[in-house]
Amino acid sequence: MRSSVALALSLVFGGWFSMAYALPAGEAASAPRAAVAPQSLVPVGDVSLNIDTPQIEEKMGGAFTLGLRSGANNCYVAALAATPGQEGSIDFVVKPPAGEGRFLVTLNKKGSLGDGLVGCVRSVFDYFYHYKDKVAFDAIPGTLRFTPHTVSAPPAPTEAELRAVLDAQYAAAKVVRVAKAVQSSVSLDAGSSTEVFRRYLYAVDLEFVADGYEAVCRHYEPYKVFSARPYTTPYAGHVCESKAHKAADHTSDTVVLAYRLALYPAVGAAWELRVGGITGTRPAE
Repeated sequence: MRSSVALALSLVFGGWFSMAYALPAGEAASAPRAAVAPQSLVPVGDVSLNIDTPQIEEKMGGAFTLGLRSGANNCYVAALAATPGQEGSIDFVVKPPAGEGRFLVTLNKKGSLGDGLVGCVRSVFDYFYHYKDKVAFDAIPGTLRFTPHTVSAPPAPTEAELRAVLDAQYAAAKVVRVAKAVQSSVSLDAGSSTEVFRRYLYAVDLEFVADGYEAVCRHYEPYKVFSARPYTTPYAGHVCESKAHKAADHTSDTVVLAYRLALYPAVGAAWELRVGGITGTRPAE
């Protein structure tokens, strides 16, 4: 089980609770740039948390309030993208389990909040864990209030721009090319109160342009590395298995393209492609 601090950081920066949604017709990724309005409204939400209980950190862990509010806000951003205008509150009561384990939580929604949002918020509570060494308590009541909020944002990347990024990402290995790419979903989540992310999930059909290797690696999530030689991971905790391929062989992969829009101190002029990290497709030198 993750520590409460690590969990909260994941909730804030990882966008755990993003949900896929269908883009409005006017924002379809296939639309040419000229057909898209110069600015569009992007939901960012506004979630407040009210808990009038002493020693909350001693009872629930130091990351509970930060993680709960951030996770609920991620849920709200995704819910607003699917169904704009949702507004209201969720009253909750948290009780400890017998011994150690997940907390027992009851939720009561008010206003126009959808069931999907409530279910997502419940999943946020499920990531917190009760330990016997915490201060004992009978119940902790609280309220999450949801107020819709949007910002005027620059146009999203076009289909052509997204495909160019995909092509470049796989071309770097010099052993495969993208034969076909199908966009599976688009999600929106709030990395924090200062940024929002659009994530494009693709299923890609790859063709080997030369003899090479496909390494299937696993860490927290599976990922693939394509290279001219068998790939050996330099990262502790990562396990990779390489499979040889001949030119013209086909294989498949899934990839997420993440774009960030800054919200503070001002809304960014463009969606910025997020790159880097130690997992994902890249050449093995």
